[in-house]
Amino acid sequence: MLQSVLHAGQPVNATDDTRRTALHHAAAQGHYDAAELLIISGADTMARTRDNATTPLHEVTTGEVAELLIQGKADVNAEDDWGLVPLHYASQNGHCDVVRCLIEYHASVCPADGLGRSPLHLAAQHGRVQVVQELATLGADLSCKDKRGRTPLAVAVAFAQEEVVKVLRQMDQLLGGMGAEGTSLRALPVGSPARMTRCSTLHHTATHCNTLWA
Repeated sequence: MLQSVLHAGQPVNATDDTRRTALHHAAAQGHYDAAELLIISGADTMARTRDNATTPLHEVTTGEVAELLIQGKADVNAEDDWGLVPLHYASQNGHCDVVRCLIEYHASVCPADGLGRSPLHLAAQHGRVQVVQELATLGADLSCKDKRGRTPLAVAVAFAQEEVVKVLRQMDQLLGGMGAEGTSLRALPVGSPARMTRCSTLHHTATHCNTLWA
């Protein structure tokens, strides 16, 4: 259907009334084949919407399509009008495979939006346990503060995200004896008992994710 429309002369970067292109919609709906055809046909991977100036990579919902967009020259650190980058969106919405893909392609792990919030803050606020674990494991700073002086743990407490609170407190305990440099799980020595405990903790807590996302 899409191929027929393109062959009929429909501009590949045509937009709707929100200035979303077909590539925005394909990314948001996780349609790999459609996104691939659009990119091959010259779709702009950096097209911006009218409302928040989001790109298709801000709205993507699957790691497969995210990688396709990045290979099509999408900027992994592009900011929308509020200073939010794709990693903020993926973290807030619980798209763990997108989070992994973005960081694999060198997205900043701790970017701050206009309110000073990191992706970890948004994952904590919205109860995205698996994303919190993923970000922490990939080097996110557990002690970073937003412009109100709140850490991700403080945000999780404020929004009554009990599973996230539990996980972040467990991480804090693991890092508690590491001094000033102990702000990220990457600081744990490879093969150390603490790292092994961390892995066991993350595996146990992951079983609760589906109930949070239901």
